[in-house]
Amino acid sequence: MGLSENGRRVEALDVKSLSGKEAVIRAPVIVLCGGGIENARMLLVSSDVAAKGIGNDHDCVGRYLADHPRTVIARFGKETLQDVAEHFGFYGLSHNRRTHFYLRGLALSPRLQAREGLLNCATYPVQILAPNDPWLALKRFYSGNRRFRLDDLRTALAAPGGLAAGLHRRLIMKRGLPRQLTELRFDAMAEQRPNRDSRVTLSSLRDQLGIPLARVDWKIGWAETASVARLAELISAEFWRVGLPQPKLEPWILDEDFRNAPFSDMAHPACTTRMGDDPATSVVDRNAKVHDVEGLYVAGSSVFPTAGHANPTLMIIAMTLRLADHLKTRLLS
Repeated sequence: MGLSENGRRVEALDVKSLSGKEAVIRAPVIVLCGGGIENARMLLVSSDVAAKGIGNDHDCVGRYLADHPRTVIARFGKETLQDVAEHFGFYGLSHNRRTHFYLRGLALSPRLQAREGLLNCATYPVQILAPNDPWLALKRFYSGNRRFRLDDLRTALAAPGGLAAGLHRRLIMKRGLPRQLTELRFDAMAEQRPNRDSRVTLSSLRDQLGIPLARVDWKIGWAETASVARLAELISAEFWRVGLPQPKLEPWILDEDFRNAPFSDMAHPACTTRMGDDPATSVVDRNAKVHDVEGLYVAGSSVFPTAGHANPTLMIIAMTLRLADHLKTRLLS
């Protein structure tokens, strides 16, 4: 991106294709929409005028990287999973002659969170299908390898009553299909506390256009791990209270081995160009404009001040529509 000589206005965007074609785009407003990692990367590599990167006078670009730490917290084996699956299976809601299916989950109440100092987190069931699940076999029959189509057809037809009951359950009762499972597990996602040391920086490696790649150093703190472990303990106690089978909690929870908790990300990177009123702790202002740089805005999850614990898509859409309204008012007034 090209800045004015004083670095206070974006004037152009340099673009280049993999085939070598180049162009300079000039516009009164430029909006970065590259995602939670690429938005920060694009600001950091634009260092011709601003040596630290655009919007990075206070070393905030790329910092506070958050995702949704995800892990398994509990499992049910073959002996107990059906009772739990019945309570937490898919259910349908009809709207405009269409049925939309949803999955139940569990979350902590705000009062309990405040009392115990826990972060937002939630857990939801994940079905591990058996190889002889008739619906899985039917799906493979229509889309899978021809070598196994006869076996899949036999598997599906071996339970004709099951298929009929499943269709009745799905189409009439608006419930999830009855599945053959080997295991039912509960996965959990948590929000993250803002952490300056969790960040995106530039790598010494370069992409096909010669631009430095992003280096990701995502950090998960004790508070996130402890909140998820406490959620597991609470749902185990609640299942016992209401008469449901108790789950088998993961070893790291039972042993309080928080350092070795096997978390993974959900591919929901956020907060690397976070929104705020103070340039010392944020990159964009409340209108998503980069602090002290006229004409440059950022859209997407990178502007989230915190990531919460839920999937980010709806909030990304809401924030983007809000930005569009702001730009429409500004440019047309």
